[in-house]
Amino acid sequence: DFLLMPISFIYTKVTPNPMARGIKNVLDVLSTPIFCTCYAISGDGEKVVRTFLRGVINVTFGLFVLIDVATDMGLTVEPMTVGKLLGHFGVTPGFYMMLPLWGPSNPRDLFGDIVEGVYDPVGRAGPPYVRRGSYLVRQGASIISTRSGVLETEHAIREQSPDYYETFRCLYWQKVCGNPEEDMPIPSNDRAE
Repeated sequence: DFLLMPISFIYTKVTPNPMARGIKNVLDVLSTPIFCTCYAISGDGEKVVRTFLRGVINVTFGLFVLIDVATDMGLTVEPMTVGKLLGHFGVTPGFYMMLPLWGPSNPRDLFGDIVEGVYDPVGRAGPPYVRRGSYLVRQGASIISTRSGVLETEHAIREQSPDYYETFRCLYWQKVCGNPEEDMPIPSNDRAE
C-alpha cells in the first residue's frame, strides 16, 4: 500500500497503454525459455512448439518485441511457470501468503519463482553483477506491470467488500490456482449470516 501502490499509480499515469503493453510483451518474451522448458518437462510438445513460435515471431516481427504479433495471428498459449509445473505433477499449492513487495502467493509458487530466478537462462548471461541487476530489474518491472494492471479492480474490491483480505484471497485462488479452496467461504456483502 505504501510503496507499490503509489509507484504503480504513477506508472499507469505516465506510461501510455501501448508502451505498458510493450513492456509486458518484453517480459513475456524473456520468460519464453522457462515456459518452453516447463512444457517440455510436463510432456506437452505442442505447447513447447507454440510457446517457442510465439517468442520467435514476436522477436522477429514485433518491433523489438514491443508488439505481440503472435497473438494477433491467433498463436496463444498459457504461460507455464515452475509453480504450475509442480502443480501438474500433483504438488499442492499450500497456504495463501501475502508477501511484502511480492504480493499474493503460496509456497509452491514462491518456490517456483525462486527456481526461475536462479535458473533463468536469459538472466544467466554476463557477469554476476549483471545477472543480479537483470533479475532485479525484470522482477521489479514485472511486479509493477502486474500491480498496475489490477489497480482499478483492487480499488473496487476495497470500496465494495466488507472484508478486503478475504475477498482478495478468494479471487487469488480462483485466478491463480484455477479453483478456490473447498473450505474457504465465499465473501458476502451481508455480514449478518
